[in-house]
Amino acid sequence: MIRTVRQLWTLLTPLERRRSLLLAGTMLMVGLAEVTGLISVVPLVAVLTSAVDPCARLGAPAAGVCTRLLPTRDPYVLAGLAFALIAFSNLLAFVVTWLSARLTWAVWRRLSGRVFDAYLSKPYEYFFDVHSSAVVKNVVFETERFANLVFMPVLILVSRIIVTLAVVLLVLAVDPSVSLGVILLMAALYAGVYRQLQGRVRKSGDVAFNARERISGIATETVGGVRELRMLGCEAHFAGRFRSASHTLARQYVYGVVVSVMPRYVIETAAFALMLGLAVYLSHKLGGWQTAAPLLAFYVFAAYRLLPQFQQIYVNAMLLQQNARIVETLAGLTAPGKSPPAPRDAGSAAVPLNPPIRLQVVTFRYPGIATPVLERASMEIPARATVGLVGATGAGKSTVIDLIAGLLQPSEGTIWLSGARLDAEAALAWRRRIGYVPQVPFLLDDTIRRNIAFGLPDEAISQPAVERAARLANIHDFITSLAEGYDTLTGERGVRLSGGQRQRLVIARALYRDPEVLIFDEATSALDQETEQAVMDAIR
Repeated sequence: MIRTVRQLWTLLTPLERRRSLLLAGTMLMVGLAEVTGLISVVPLVAVLTSAVDPCARLGAPAAGVCTRLLPTRDPYVLAGLAFALIAFSNLLAFVVTWLSARLTWAVWRRLSGRVFDAYLSKPYEYFFDVHSSAVVKNVVFETERFANLVFMPVLILVSRIIVTLAVVLLVLAVDPSVSLGVILLMAALYAGVYRQLQGRVRKSGDVAFNARERISGIATETVGGVRELRMLGCEAHFAGRFRSASHTLARQYVYGVVVSVMPRYVIETAAFALMLGLAVYLSHKLGGWQTAAPLLAFYVFAAYRLLPQFQQIYVNAMLLQQNARIVETLAGLTAPGKSPPAPRDAGSAAVPLNPPIRLQVVTFRYPGIATPVLERASMEIPARATVGLVGATGAGKSTVIDLIAGLLQPSEGTIWLSGARLDAEAALAWRRRIGYVPQVPFLLDDTIRRNIAFGLPDEAISQPAVERAARLANIHDFITSLAEGYDTLTGERGVRLSGGQRQRLVIARALYRDPEVLIFDEATSALDQETEQAVMDAIR
């Protein structure tokens, strides 16, 4: 658990750490208010039972507070005072809860953005081994679980420990011989259960983490491949996989709930028996119920406040164990040094196009694969030339394109642009001068206009440039024939359009920024021969 808390601390900014420490100070005030509220019960019960000098039995520090709370023996005044102190204590506790919630969700808002930025800064090849659903899960759901089930429990844990220590110190000051044994017994029961179960709870949390990943992946793949599912009639197979993963996840959640509440019922039963024994003991020791009543009321009220605190400490400690994997994952994603070097600005890294783009003895291996997909390849592409890469499937044509675009860096060899090395730092500026059309068109679930002017806010979109690009891609007439024109929604991944229409929209996107270099990766495979020729003639 300590390791998890340390990792959590590294995920916080300096400001969030300071706010956490200030919150801990407020929690200390809650603890002091709890103690004062407890003491205020003694004089009230003493007056109601006509006990003599009840404050003397509380011990020196508490007795002084008790005496100050007993300026009168009017039960109405004392009842009002006790109520006011306890209400103030609860009000402070509410304020702490409110501040904790604000801090928790501020941390979530920043952390989710930080994790999202961390993914965006990863090198292109990082995503070869990462399922898209895992990215969505970590950015959206695991950061939310971090806020709800890790950060908030830590705040609650600290709060409950502070309040518990304050009440325990007060109870020990009243009667160390009786209080120490009772408190140690309660603490030992919770600590023993925690020690026995922490490993199993951690393992259960890991199983749940993996099950959530499987569920997310199955759902993403099912929706993305719904046409193939329908054609092959294999819906039942995917539904079965989903149910199996969700069953595993549900089992782990049930286990977590049972483990969290299990000690409570045992310890509450034991505490009730202890209170009965304590009542008999105090009555015998102090010479009767009337004399023992104030002190017994104090102990009963102390137990009433302490038992939930012990339970909350245990529950939130278990939550930390169960969700430690989340902290490890997020800490790994956002750790310093995991991202590639920051790219230079486009203006400061301009690369002339003449002389040619040159690949010099370039070899490339995909991560985890020993055999190179491209080995000792050399070629030149002159400026303003049209070059086609021809080869068998798997020959490395798309890999060459990704290398030229700066998406990948060679395992060996060098790519030169007018005598300058195309490295990771220069790649962003270089890509801003490229219009790229992939093999598989990607469209946002948005308007045609925003899909052509991809990645630009509405105020930065030039409608004349959008229409010019659409005309060059031979799709303007189709768009204007639609009822909504350029405001027509394409659907997720362009599902409302045909394959050829999607391809032409992506070509228009590549042409929108008037690039100096055009890269087509089998970009006209879904077009008929006449349309393909028209597009190629327009962009030459």
